[in-house]
Amino acid sequence: MNFPSGIIFKTDDKEFFEVLRDSKIFSRYIDLLIFVISIGILYDIRSEPEGEDQIEINKSTVMDPDISESLDFLFATAILTSKKINNGIDINTKIKLAFHDDFELEKFNKQKFLLEFAPYGVKVLKEKLDKTLKSGQNHTSTLHELKDYTEELVRGIDIVDVIEENFTQ
Repeated sequence: MNFPSGIIFKTDDKEFFEVLRDSKIFSRYIDLLIFVISIGILYDIRSEPEGEDQIEINKSTVMDPDISESLDFLFATAILTSKKINNGIDINTKIKLAFHDDFELEKFNKQKFLLEFAPYGVKVLKEKLDKTLKSGQNHTSTLHELKDYTEELVRGIDIVDVIEENFTQ
């Protein structure tokens, strides 16, 4: 996925991002952003990122092959599984968007679409970790909560259901 000038993510939760980065739970903003996007995709909830602060991720970080591939994978997953695409995009168009980098759809911004999953992910993650972070418990407790939550998410996914819901007619 091409982010020509890096990523600028608007948020009112920059302090939360900084706490997680400074605690080394997520050593870079991009790692946290990928995680919260994943949560938003899992729940299929998008909203426009908004806020006074900005998280900036430079182009060289985004263009790193591991990061770029992760973002491509997340986009493909989101576009193929989301039931809440307002444009009424059919499955063939979704497949082209997911797997053909040069395929563009008028009035559809791939980067914007992907980043719209992040705000809900931030909200969910903040609710899960806020109590631990505010209580002053050590970061090991926060890591354990994050690990437990991630396991809950993974156990809750039944890939057969996802395939049947999205690709059978």
